[in-house]
Amino acid sequence: MALAYCSAPATTVDGEQSFSEGRNQCGWNQHNMVSQTFREKMSVGAWQDGPFFELDEAEKLIAASARPMRGPMEASSIS
Repeated sequence: MALAYCSAPATTVDGEQSFSEGRNQCGWNQHNMVSQTFREKMSVGAWQDGPFFELDEAEKLIAASARPMRGPMEASSIS
């Protein structure tokens, strides 16, 4: 019985595929992304094709809780 639990794979996704997808999630200029944000992006990406995930609803939730981005005028007034 212990062999059934201890020998189970940690994931069904190929390791190479997982690393490739992770590279696509984080752009070259996002090197200071918090690990929690990275995990959330990977989860949403993995769930989006599932039958239990409504992408439109997730968009609304994210937009409601996200802070507004700075525009070009605001960014230039900082320096």
